[in-house]
Amino acid sequence: MPNAARFRLPPRLCPAAAHSLRAALVGGALLSLPALLALPLVAQTATGRSATPATTTPATASFAQRAAVDSIFARFNSTASPGCIVGVNRAGAPLLRQAYGMADLERGIALRDGMMLEIGSVSKQFVAALLVLLEQQGRLSLDDPAAQYLPGFPAFADAGGPITIRHLLQHTSGLRDQYTLLELVGRPYGEVAHDNFEVLQLINRQRGLNFPVNSRYLYSNTGYTLAAIIAQRVTRESFQPMFERMLFQPLGIERARWRTDFRDIIPDRAVPYAFEHGNWTLDWPFSNLFGAGALLTTIDGMMTWTEALHAGRVGNGSTLATMTRLGVLSDGSTTEYGLGLMVRDWRGVHEVAHSGSTAGYRAYLARYPAQDLTVAMQCNAGNGDYVVLARAVAAVFLGSALSPAPTPAVATAAPARAAVAGTEFRALVGRWQDAETGGVLEIAAADSGVTVTTLRGRRIPMRGDSRDRLVGGGWSFTLERDARGRVRALRLDAGRVLGVRFTKLD
Repeated sequence: MPNAARFRLPPRLCPAAAHSLRAALVGGALLSLPALLALPLVAQTATGRSATPATTTPATASFAQRAAVDSIFARFNSTASPGCIVGVNRAGAPLLRQAYGMADLERGIALRDGMMLEIGSVSKQFVAALLVLLEQQGRLSLDDPAAQYLPGFPAFADAGGPITIRHLLQHTSGLRDQYTLLELVGRPYGEVAHDNFEVLQLINRQRGLNFPVNSRYLYSNTGYTLAAIIAQRVTRESFQPMFERMLFQPLGIERARWRTDFRDIIPDRAVPYAFEHGNWTLDWPFSNLFGAGALLTTIDGMMTWTEALHAGRVGNGSTLATMTRLGVLSDGSTTEYGLGLMVRDWRGVHEVAHSGSTAGYRAYLARYPAQDLTVAMQCNAGNGDYVVLARAVAAVFLGSALSPAPTPAVATAAPARAAVAGTEFRALVGRWQDAETGGVLEIAAADSGVTVTTLRGRRIPMRGDSRDRLVGGGWSFTLERDARGRVRALRLDAGRVLGVRFTKLD
């Protein structure tokens, strides 16, 4: 447990509760999380003087609940570590606001409730809501072809096109993810500053998709970057003023800012960090891409947003129903994704949520409607398992509403494939190009197989796990052969990019 000088008390505890909490957490051994979860989790009301005497002080988390949350974030509660801010609301009233760790390690500034952090892909629900509002105003339809608003956008007629705005928002478009495509053309994220127009140009050169339109679900940031462009072209407004007018000001979200230019000064912003080789390093999002992510706000900004959405105060009252209507694929099956929101059952409770990750920032925002509970979390520590952390907080407050956690499955090793001698792939040595993006990969011989080098110099060792397949570094190449058995092309699968075809250059 951190020493008394480092420990920061929750701001809404009354003096008596604060004294008890300090004695329990600093003066004695901290209970384990399972032990804390076994205690009765009864909300208590602070009886100390209110900051505003005329206002009734809302209920706060119980002692056991606060201690359990402290235990979850104990490893971050240090002056030597970045950390997380967590918030919990019940029935629209704050139960908990607490920060752990540092906002700026160089200047010795601690994290605190109210600081600005990026929320990564949690931003997607804001973009989806804006498109829904534009549909409610009759300015577009979610079932309009995206090409109607994006000149030069491919028809993809041979792959079941056209791609609609709804396909973009539900990750069923088949469009390849922008980040891997940018790496293939020698402009990887984190090393080069991109903007939305660059992604549009890259997609306009695509002639293939990951899969036929609406035949399956595969998360792709590209759809939300394009959706942001569509919103701007329909409204003829810049992103920040558009959101201020249509969402932020009407809902009373006072502090929310899109990172449309990474050079902008944003007051009270926490610094993001990655943990590499045993040390914390700066991990800023040096990018001008927005829509798929890039919204900065506070815990209260996240809370205000989701409470308003679930109370029917966004748009004409049908917005939440539209956003939580799950995607329906061509074969009639449904996904777990609506419009910017994951809708699923978690341990027997209904959860509407989304996670986010950008550079060293992590975030999670979840609503549990049946329990009238909202959990929000922001982190500037890039090494935290943010979904696990946030759901651990939710478990503290959901209590007996949750079914028992499933027993972790015992991992069974996949049958080992016989290694293929590296000499089998020596014919691949040379330069290979993807005709759609112009990206070039260099293949060189290695003892166990080959190495693949990207335009930016990233080297990926690969080995053969069959005569027609190379794997390594999260990538795999399938060899495409002609009738005589000679390799005529390589098909790359790399996470959210599938089937990119490379042919050998002379």
